[in-house]
Amino acid sequence: MTDTVRVLNEFGIGRFRAYLAALRAGVPSDTPSGLLTEPTTSDPFHPAITVARAPARARFTDRYEFGTYLKDRFAAYAPAAISMDHRLWSWLALYYFDELCPADGGGKRYVVADEAYILDKAFRYEGYYRHLVRTPWLVVSQHDAKSRVLLIPASAPGPSPLSKRGEIIEQLAARQRILGNPAIVAGAYSMYFDETTGRPKRGSGGSGPGSPRRLGLVVQQLEMTYDLAACSADQVLELLPREFQRWGAKLTTQPQP
Repeated sequence: MTDTVRVLNEFGIGRFRAYLAALRAGVPSDTPSGLLTEPTTSDPFHPAITVARAPARARFTDRYEFGTYLKDRFAAYAPAAISMDHRLWSWLALYYFDELCPADGGGKRYVVADEAYILDKAFRYEGYYRHLVRTPWLVVSQHDAKSRVLLIPASAPGPSPLSKRGEIIEQLAARQRILGNPAIVAGAYSMYFDETTGRPKRGSGGSGPGSPRRLGLVVQQLEMTYDLAACSADQVLELLPREFQRWGAKLTTQPQP
């Protein structure tokens, strides 16, 4: 069974926010799915498209699979046309809430910050990249299979594979110029992702030399000298200092930032 996509209006968003607050206060309640279709809390989305959730289909195994599904469903739309639609992404987060924030055996849900579920009307990058629905769609739309390094965790996902952002995306996506640069993401993929296991390499989520955290800092320094937006992935890797050799980057003569 599929459902027609709608958008939450401002009243509906307010009700969704109140529901999240109640969960944090320890007041258990069912997901307010009525907000998705009630005319007082939602509006039509044009042109009409449909989505599905479990049990109509199998649950998503990871955030990459989720992002790929959303990319395919919204393929008729240019990313720029829907990327900032806070009403759409908030509706989708409520629609998939039982997978984003499932209840445990005792009925308790572990709710994180509102920005993970509700996209603010005013753009704020730090909040936007943390959204649990928009970000998988966005990075798959921008980077295709290379986005796996950002969306698939190094260890097997727990009972809620859509609920948590991995360490690599936390270190790289926090910097807008990195997330939007295909060469940097492709370079990170070649260093940190193991295509044999289908997961990031063991140890790639750390914070030491050659780590994604260090990559983010080094890229900031390199941008002062190089136009990284004009570089290929290989050119980016060649600019990295010696510490990244353990992950496959080539030896560089550049001074370490």
